[in-house]
Amino acid sequence: MKIIKVAHIIIALDIGGAERFLARLVKNTKGVQHTIICLTKLGVLGATLKEQGVNIIDLGLNRRNILFKSHFCLKNILSDISPDIVHTWMYHSDLLGGISAKLLGYKVIWSIRNSELDNGGTILKRMLRSLCGIISYILPDKIVCVAQKAKDVHVGCYYQEKKMVVIGNGFNTTTYSPSIQKRKHYREQLNIANKIVVGSIGRYTKAKNHKLFIKSMLLAMEKNDELVAILIGKDINTKNNELMSIISKSKNKKNFYFLGVQDDISGYLNCMDIFCLHSDTEGFPNVLGEAMSCGLACITTDVGDSKLILNNEIYTCPPGDYNKLSKSILKLSFMSVVNRIELGKNNRINVKQNYSLDKVLDKYQILYKEVVGFE
Repeated sequence: MKIIKVAHIIIALDIGGAERFLARLVKNTKGVQHTIICLTKLGVLGATLKEQGVNIIDLGLNRRNILFKSHFCLKNILSDISPDIVHTWMYHSDLLGGISAKLLGYKVIWSIRNSELDNGGTILKRMLRSLCGIISYILPDKIVCVAQKAKDVHVGCYYQEKKMVVIGNGFNTTTYSPSIQKRKHYREQLNIANKIVVGSIGRYTKAKNHKLFIKSMLLAMEKNDELVAILIGKDINTKNNELMSIISKSKNKKNFYFLGVQDDISGYLNCMDIFCLHSDTEGFPNVLGEAMSCGLACITTDVGDSKLILNNEIYTCPPGDYNKLSKSILKLSFMSVVNRIELGKNNRINVKQNYSLDKVLDKYQILYKEVVGFE
């Protein structure tokens, strides 16, 4: 079997949804030789992947020189690698990496991870998106959208629709699975053995709207004093003054656990009873699928493809509506343990049937073969 050589280009490999999925892709795809090129810095995840033997090249560029130096660096590296496909991730890399790859005559795949344009970020990001839309007719061979909504909104931004294919994230249902042992271990470690634990996982950014989650939990705690909240993610700690100010005057502030970055996400998910995705914007959220795969009852805001993934309108809330989110948390917290576990089992079945990692990896292999022209 001929090996397909794929060079991935991404800004950096810090902890994030796109980065975590790329890690799964390069570690689990059969018949593909992967190389990852980081334009700026290796990042936390990148360092871990490098230790695990993944071939990663760190260019170390910065905002001042990335525009002028990226092509010259990529020209030399891509010439050495001689990939069959250059697969770029997100707007900056789609533009810079895509242009370099096209000029060198390589096949190009873009990846779109953003499903919300109202919260589209900086002026630069919006300009990049518009420019990518214009050149999408001539530059990429295929455009992979992480969610149907991502495809729809970018077609509205003049991206060429016929090049687009939707491939969502896939979840390892072996790594992310129910574990009584992990549940016991982490609940004992945090001294919350008999509490109803509601969890949040995600780095601290405006788009994740942690304030919404905390306000919703504070409201719910007024009616159920058995509730505790666990928050995990980069910059989610007691040094975060914005988050601390929200709970500072509450009698329930002791029921919040700000745990920062953690390695064993599956373990902490297992110690939860309820998982809450509270973002204002998402594409195809990894952490929601992981929580469902661990058999958790879940609540989500209606962003990106979250509603499609959860497939439960009762526990899908409008973005920014802390009253509705709080009521959903309370409803699940007062539900019998048996019924809550049954809801979690159905969530796991949903992931295994529709979003397993193996099925998603098969789609990427088919895509790579199609772009290269292999039978």
